[in-house]
Amino acid sequence: LVLLLHSGAVVFDILIALGVTFPFPFVLLAVLGRTRPFERLRRAMENMLGGRDMLTRLFGRRGSLDDALHDLTGRWARMAWATLWQFLGMFAGSFEVWLVLKLLGHPVSPSAAIALESFALAIRHLAFMIPAGLGVQEVGFVMFGQLLGIDSQTALALSLIKRGREIVFGLPILLSWQIYEARHMKRWAGSRSQ
Repeated sequence: LVLLLHSGAVVFDILIALGVTFPFPFVLLAVLGRTRPFERLRRAMENMLGGRDMLTRLFGRRGSLDDALHDLTGRWARMAWATLWQFLGMFAGSFEVWLVLKLLGHPVSPSAAIALESFALAIRHLAFMIPAGLGVQEVGFVMFGQLLGIDSQTALALSLIKRGREIVFGLPILLSWQIYEARHMKRWAGSRSQ
């Protein structure tokens, strides 16, 4: 996005900041996988609260979260594959953005479509506590679309078209899940009554 906006000297500063901070998540993951921080947190909470109480029971058996984290950090190949699939999904979404904007009569470059999709996804992921990111995706597309020269109406139309895709693919899955659960409950109720 910074390169697309031709921000001059700011581009260099931002690229340096990104380069310096890029290794931080990998270092943090490696440290978390080796230091058992949740076990230490559990012990500290027990000491503060005077032994095991309801809050410390949330951690389950001793160190189970640490064990899962250690197991995860030991599977670098699987994490690399998952990251690759995430990137491929983002590029597919970027193609969708590019195609929809072209069909709406507001063509953008592939790099602009990638920037718009990645920022919309970032905002949606940051607002994970809002169900389905309702409203968040729309604000993201409008806000970042304006930076790329896309008017608010077109950006909102783009967001609604993407929502339509989610509904078309998501609604049948939710309905089939409800049918499955209803059948399962009916069988369970029938077996309990016998």
